[in-house]
Amino acid sequence: TFEVHGCPKTTTWTDLSVTAEVDDLEIYLTHPVHDDWHVGDEIIIAATGDLTNYHRSEKRIISAVDATEVAEKGWRVEISEPLRHRHISVCSNGPGNNGVGWGWAGEICTRAEVGLLTRNVKMMGDKPDPADQSRLAQESGSDQFGSVLFLHKPTHAKIQFMEITHAGQAFNLARYPIHFHTPGSLPTSYVRGCGIHNTFNRALTMHGVHDLLVEYNVIYNVMGLAFFLEDAIEERNILRYNLGIMNKKSAALLNTDATPAVFWIPNPNNIFYGNRVAASSHFGYWFNPPDKPTGPSGKNPDYQNFCVKNRPLGEFYNNTAHSMGRYGLWI
Repeated sequence: TFEVHGCPKTTTWTDLSVTAEVDDLEIYLTHPVHDDWHVGDEIIIAATGDLTNYHRSEKRIISAVDATEVAEKGWRVEISEPLRHRHISVCSNGPGNNGVGWGWAGEICTRAEVGLLTRNVKMMGDKPDPADQSRLAQESGSDQFGSVLFLHKPTHAKIQFMEITHAGQAFNLARYPIHFHTPGSLPTSYVRGCGIHNTFNRALTMHGVHDLLVEYNVIYNVMGLAFFLEDAIEERNILRYNLGIMNKKSAALLNTDATPAVFWIPNPNNIFYGNRVAASSHFGYWFNPPDKPTGPSGKNPDYQNFCVKNRPLGEFYNNTAHSMGRYGLWI
């Protein structure tokens, strides 16, 4: 049994309601956050624009939060440092019916996402002292040895509203910020509302797990595949309302980590909805089922006749991606 319950957050991420311009010291949001976001908290504002802009997401410290809505603008948050890039919030009418029976007639909005990274419960690895001039401190990669939460066959694991940073260990398999390792079905377990950022080896690995709930998490600046279903046997997991910003390639693990996806989906029989992906180096959602299960599951007699490519699609709807280096969705 493993449980961590940080201070609950009604809103872990939202959108800009008004375009934020260069040198702005305030942003306007579509939802009120004054009960959840506080002075001194760290936020991330997603980059918007073409594929060259994915690295332009900006992390800032909150200096003030308004409790009342500003007319025709939204909910105001002040930040301690001016913005260096433009972050758009634009709405337009769809093309409507084109005479052949299809076309979106409603409003289409493209808005930069804003996520809260700070939580009152925090797990992190040690950071080398910049003043340390020893050989070990100067060794290449010595700063990529972060904390790890390894969950092997737990009865249940309930993790909510925890901040995880300086986590994961580069060049080490099975050393991820949060790692569920072959626990089987976990219908009472969840990972909810966490802020996972500045990691060296993925974000959340779901290896041999079924029926797990993953929701309202914010990830930023993750090396390699972020939400990772590992052996292609994982099914009936629910991933909803998560925000992923700026995951980037890693040479530390699999070839796929060199062209990473925020959501790596080798088995389609899972449920994905309401997720957002923004400003990452390669893919948002990558469906890539192998012919047979991989990893330890590929040697398990129970899965010798398990055909991954014939598994049904669970659910995939209302997921978005923008400002990606390659594709939002790749099948």
